[in-house]
Amino acid sequence: MENRKKPSRRDFLKLAGAASGTSILAACAPAQPAATAVPAATAAPAAATETTEFLKAEITVWFYPDIPDANAAENFYTNTIKAQFAEKFPGIKVNIETLTWDGGPDKVNVAIASGTTPDVLYDSPQRVYGYVGKGLMEPINDVIESIKDSIYESLWDIASIDGQRYTAAINQYIPGIAINKTLAMELGTYDMLPKDRKFWTFDEYKAFLKACTEKGKDKGIYGTALWAGSQSADTTTLGFLMIGGANVFNEDKTQVVLNSPQAVKALEFLVSLVKEGIVAPGAANLKDEDEYALFLSKKIVAETIGTISAVKEGLDSAAKGEGDFEVELYEYPMFDSTTPRNKVAIYFPTGLSIFKNSGDLNKIAAAKEFIKFFIGTDSVEKEYLGLTGQVSGNPKIDMFSDNPTLKKEFGYLSSWSGNAIAAYGQEKAYWSELRSVFFPEIQAAYIGTKTAQQALDDYCKNANEIVAENEK
Repeated sequence: MENRKKPSRRDFLKLAGAASGTSILAACAPAQPAATAVPAATAAPAAATETTEFLKAEITVWFYPDIPDANAAENFYTNTIKAQFAEKFPGIKVNIETLTWDGGPDKVNVAIASGTTPDVLYDSPQRVYGYVGKGLMEPINDVIESIKDSIYESLWDIASIDGQRYTAAINQYIPGIAINKTLAMELGTYDMLPKDRKFWTFDEYKAFLKACTEKGKDKGIYGTALWAGSQSADTTTLGFLMIGGANVFNEDKTQVVLNSPQAVKALEFLVSLVKEGIVAPGAANLKDEDEYALFLSKKIVAETIGTISAVKEGLDSAAKGEGDFEVELYEYPMFDSTTPRNKVAIYFPTGLSIFKNSGDLNKIAAAKEFIKFFIGTDSVEKEYLGLTGQVSGNPKIDMFSDNPTLKKEFGYLSSWSGNAIAAYGQEKAYWSELRSVFFPEIQAAYIGTKTAQQALDDYCKNANEIVAENEK
């Protein structure tokens, strides 16, 4: 990570599979300074075609800062995106702005209130669904149909409501557990890991974490870290709850039922890790970026959100002479060896969506051409994915062909993708409201002011009030 800055949620959701934070998805936080504008490029001369002759428009595109190097980002947006797009569409002027992770969601909300939203937004469907619910987004079925060979079929409907598609995916995310193999070897706990990387129980996972904490005590090393300090608390928490057989909604998605016996049992397991001091201190107030920072600083052995990006961080660390830091990926544990593995909650990939704004048909048409160009031009998308370190959402792009370690680890993740599920509630336009009442209950469980049952009962009560209000 650039200059070892404190990583944002997107820093460690990059490179994650199908399905983030970053996403993948950035956690909401207080507003930060406004976006940094990338200077508009002058359209390069090009031979106009029948398609481009009549298309005259100026569009604005907002990206979250998935490219960690600011200079590389400006070069890509100006010399690759704007210059190449201008050659193909000389009548379309593109203005690109880079949002901040903390302030981006607030900036979008302010823009919605003031009627100044961009034409194209790079974001996760998790938030896009909310914008769709407000009637702000333009369906892009025609766009996805025209570039469907450049998007995995499993990603075509990542933001789909009533048959209308609203996001064209660029990357993908698959959940897993990243283990610092080097540290586990040093602590003498590596042999406790499952040899097939896949089948292990909650008890075996806990025993491994406990051994790491006990043997790393003198160095301030813990088995892992949990967090409940923000909305992103649902990232890993839902992963453990759902793999144990719990569901957020009932079958027809009319009621939140996340207080089932399976959910309570899984949350009790997580609470036991906190109470027994097996995880890093402060779980109730830590955030996802804190967990990843602990992993990068080699203060925890296992982390549950970075996956492939964690492998890459280890390789980068060794390449920079910062010491060995070999990372391996493992599947989430199960309750026991006889319980069928359930789907694991995952975060959506990230992609491009279009705001309707004033309904200007030329601007909407130009925005659609921009998405087709970005995703449909393999060289452009590959350059972007290379700069961000994300896993491609394009089946024609192999990001790991020249790196056997990354290719091997991604192979494990890909084999687990069948255990991932996206439409567990995130497709609801009011999902952000449901998230806002979830993490305080997990905090209460970790602090001990509520039992796991009480915390999930209270969550379901509050969540179903939100459902009732929105489903009227």
